[in-house]
Amino acid sequence: MAALEELLVTGIANGGYGIARTAVGGVFVDGAIPGELVQARIVRSVRQSRFADVESVISPSPRRVDPQCPLFGECGGCRWQFIDYPAQVAFKVEILRDCLRRIGGIDFHPSSTPLAGGSVNSPPLVGEAFGYRYRARLSVSKRGEIGFLRRNSHDVVAFENCIILRDELNEAIRRIRSAAKFKAGGEIIVVCGDHGIAAAVNGDFIAGSITDKMRFIRETGLSGLDVNGKRFGNPAIAFDLSGLQYTVSARSFFQANWRLNLKMVQAVCELAPKGARIADIYAGAGNFAIALAARGHDVTAVEGDKSSSADGERNARQIKSGNIRFIRKSAEAAIAKLQPADAMIVDPPRAGMEPAAVEAIMRMKPQRLIYVSCDPATLARDMKKLARLYDVESLRLIDMFPQTGHIEALAEMRLR
Repeated sequence: MAALEELLVTGIANGGYGIARTAVGGVFVDGAIPGELVQARIVRSVRQSRFADVESVISPSPRRVDPQCPLFGECGGCRWQFIDYPAQVAFKVEILRDCLRRIGGIDFHPSSTPLAGGSVNSPPLVGEAFGYRYRARLSVSKRGEIGFLRRNSHDVVAFENCIILRDELNEAIRRIRSAAKFKAGGEIIVVCGDHGIAAAVNGDFIAGSITDKMRFIRETGLSGLDVNGKRFGNPAIAFDLSGLQYTVSARSFFQANWRLNLKMVQAVCELAPKGARIADIYAGAGNFAIALAARGHDVTAVEGDKSSSADGERNARQIKSGNIRFIRKSAEAAIAKLQPADAMIVDPPRAGMEPAAVEAIMRMKPQRLIYVSCDPATLARDMKKLARLYDVESLRLIDMFPQTGHIEALAEMRLR
């Protein structure tokens, strides 16, 4: 076991680690806040980087608080519960700007950017600090227990109540656990909406016939169940999306922090030019596309995932609008064949946009580009390429995942 080291934490890094400098290089410290002096132990080295866990805090930050969850430090989620919430938001803004400066070569100041005259100091979009998640992805242990993964492990930590989940989601998980229909291995995704609770299973661990599965649905209060793509009942939930009915299947992606998502959708709609032809790339089930079409925009939505695209097509039919169409293709394949758009929204996964998709956007040259990102590093990488043609008008933190180091952002770019 490595010896304890006394480290002064001077900064914060993407991923939520504190940064300490030593004579032999930097150390990423899990569980530390800038300004703290800690005793930590090196737990692993990756290339030139060393990672450490805090063993004790010698000089605590005034922003340090007692975690509310009894499983903090054991469960792999919510690693920032020891930081007070206003400080979490401030640190995320700092990390976002640092990534854009180091990776993208874009130096944002508090009120303006040298690339354009626009403000980059839009206030962060924030919501509830706890009880905000409408979606939980749970693992199943070898003994058939369900829970979250243990920190830095594939072991499962069972829980009675998760404080970042909605109450109705916690209740549904307790009913599912008590039904005890699980074999070893796999995972289960449980989702709740304004109306309905559903689940999707990956793996062979719900035993029995179709009759047994329907009984399981009744016992757990689910509206439906998806087992490896085969549906029983109605495995979809419904939300109110700015006065519109929005439904999504348990297997499809949707923003787990739904209440904050409504604020984000409103922010995106406000950035869209009036009467614009809009291309919505990585559209999911139509989170932005449906709201924009309802406001009179002509929208083409592109989504490659089969489940999400089917949900989006259903949502488009439900609003009975003739000014929206869904295309089930990859982003790079679809953009190259789209008619020119006045504005484009991109909401890629954590890996960011494929290089071919970036190049296709730059060939189309939409006047306005709205980038919704869930990783500041890949956002910075993509914006560096796009900056050959686009100026950055605004940048805004969206804190979709309080108590964690995950960062989402909303960037607006304009063609020069």
